[in-house]
Amino acid sequence: MNPIGVGFLDLNAEGLFHLERMRLRPDFRCVAGWNPDQRLPTAHGFLEHVAKSPQALIDDPRISMFWIGPRVDPSLIGLALAEGKHVLLGLPVNTPPDVWTSWAAPRASDSKANLFVAALHRWDGTFQTVQQLVRAGDLGQLLDVRRISRQYVPVELGLKTTASDSVVDPNLDPTRVQQIKWFEMLDELLQLVPDPVVSVLAQQTGSGCMVNVEFATGCRAWLELNRRSLAPLETGWILDGTAAGFADGKRFRSGPDYELIDVPVEELPTDQAAFYNSVVTTIQEGDWKKSPVSSESIQRVLELIELIGKSTRAGRTVPV
Repeated sequence: MNPIGVGFLDLNAEGLFHLERMRLRPDFRCVAGWNPDQRLPTAHGFLEHVAKSPQALIDDPRISMFWIGPRVDPSLIGLALAEGKHVLLGLPVNTPPDVWTSWAAPRASDSKANLFVAALHRWDGTFQTVQQLVRAGDLGQLLDVRRISRQYVPVELGLKTTASDSVVDPNLDPTRVQQIKWFEMLDELLQLVPDPVVSVLAQQTGSGCMVNVEFATGCRAWLELNRRSLAPLETGWILDGTAAGFADGKRFRSGPDYELIDVPVEELPTDQAAFYNSVVTTIQEGDWKKSPVSSESIQRVLELIELIGKSTRAGRTVPV
């Protein structure tokens, strides 16, 4: 089959990540790019040419899919989809659920345009390992889910050195980096516990946030994120179930005579190529059900983020 022609609107760090990987695959053709400030990174040499405007990209018949970054006017997402072009987004932080609904809504019956979200963290080996345990029923019904992520990240994201000529990449927004980290944690949580959310309690902690989520099954989740911590701590996912528990790469269960038995769990390999494989399959077969990241799953994350914001502002538990 012919390779999928890709255009890049806003080649930020996320866009460059996908550009570098797509150009190594025979099923993608990286056609052209455009940035809001008209300056493309040196890696634009991977592209066939630089476009004069977003409209020129949308009108290019060689392009059937776009990477659209966060600095681009969001209206271009709807415009590209309306033109029957597929759209690949990074994690859509700061997107209200109703706006997402308008993007993800089915187009004209003759249009097969798909909206893809690059939630590559779902294919991370560490998360895949935990998800496999949950889906296989090895832990039984989940009762408690926890994760703490405290990291020391200077305001400049650690990019500023002592060299006098050093500069900070203006495309890296510390706030957006923290929002993406939250989005990833919440998305993983909802993959592990797909049950309806019944209440949310959130509290700001200076440069971080703590969130308690209660699900319809009675499972509770406790998440903490701090990007300015002087005491770094990354627990990964800690799970307690009716049949077993999981923490630090080990599955725990009770044995005879009240003995606690721990068994190391072999970690699955990270396979981000699986995401691109699914994107190609969805486009070539025209079956949106094969999309690697469903619109419904992203909608749930956005709605949970809104609930966290409401709880933070109200200073109390917010029921659903």
